[in-house]
Amino acid sequence: VAGVSIATDACTQSKLSSALQLVQDDDQIIIDWKSTDGSWVQLDAATVTAIARAVGLHVQACFTRERAIHTAINDAADHDDLDDINISTGWPT
Repeated sequence: VAGVSIATDACTQSKLSSALQLVQDDDQIIIDWKSTDGSWVQLDAATVTAIARAVGLHVQACFTRERAIHTAINDAADHDDLDDINISTGWPT
């Protein structure tokens, strides 16, 4: 997002939530952020907000795909139906 590589794991989501709260309280704060490649960037309020939104939407899309797979597995009538479920496709990029 905005040239910054961001992880989407639970720890990063928590850090993003904290950063988002900070910039919502004071939109002049600049956040020092360590990207996934180890480099440091400074993020303004608009960029923090964009990153938090992008990560949130990505994580939600992953849950939506997981739910679809879960449903397909539960609805499978037999092994042939299970074999037809492709768990490798449909994930967000």
